[in-house]
Amino acid sequence: MLAGELERQQQLRTALAADSDSAGLDEKQIFQNYKHLQFCDTLALYFHLRHVGERSDETYIHVPMSREADASITLKKVDETTYSLGPFPFGQNTVTLACRGRYMHPVPAGQEPDDLGAALRARPASNQVFRLVPA
Repeated sequence: MLAGELERQQQLRTALAADSDSAGLDEKQIFQNYKHLQFCDTLALYFHLRHVGERSDETYIHVPMSREADASITLKKVDETTYSLGPFPFGQNTVTLACRGRYMHPVPAGQEPDDLGAALRARPASNQVFRLVPA
């Protein structure tokens, strides 16, 4: 699996090098972009895998603040819709995230649905909005 992933990454690098819009990217910039993506992905998991009552402080390591420097960023719940980040990794003063989905409540043991996908599709779609602010 690892060999296949390394080959896929090399193919992506080759494609990036051939693309005129991406031709100026070097390995350092590509890795910085990867770490940005990794941070955004784990931040999304924080909101989507935990009920608001279960969210606590979280620290994200190796978040790029520039091409040369990374930081550990601490997220703290201010209230049910506002969360602070320190140091703040975004260029503006606040960031608002809006997510649409179908949200499930915990299912008691022994009451699991036979078809979890159908149970999720049966839930009404709703929105969640979060605001990220500097610590």
